[in-house]
Amino acid sequence: MRFLLNFRNVIFLFSILLFSCTHNTPNANEMPEVCFDSEILPIFQTGCAISGCHDNISAEKGLVYSDYNSIMESITAGDANNSKAFKAMTSLLQEPMPPDNPLSIEARTLIRIWIEQGAKNTNCLNDTLITSK
Repeated sequence: MRFLLNFRNVIFLFSILLFSCTHNTPNANEMPEVCFDSEILPIFQTGCAISGCHDNISAEKGLVYSDYNSIMESITAGDANNSKAFKAMTSLLQEPMPPDNPLSIEARTLIRIWIEQGAKNTNCLNDTLITSK
């Protein structure tokens, strides 16, 4: 009975902490625009589009992450939390992707910002942002 009482206290305290926290997350659109070509594509190419995973040959689970169009099949522009690729990278309920070497918090944050900014196909040349259509 004592364990149950202590367990209930822990759950109660956890609930208070969980629901009393407010986080002021910055608006992604107020940040400098993330460049797909030079910042996001290299993360996908070196962390996801590798042999045995999501390259053009392996296409694990039918997913390829080697170029903008194929990446966008798993991205919901403007909504990282509903983007299949981002959820796989950040899930606590399954093995994070990529399984042998999960992406760094910096890489995941950059991808989140890019998605929240609209997941645009941008190319940056000499610090000039060019949006492809």
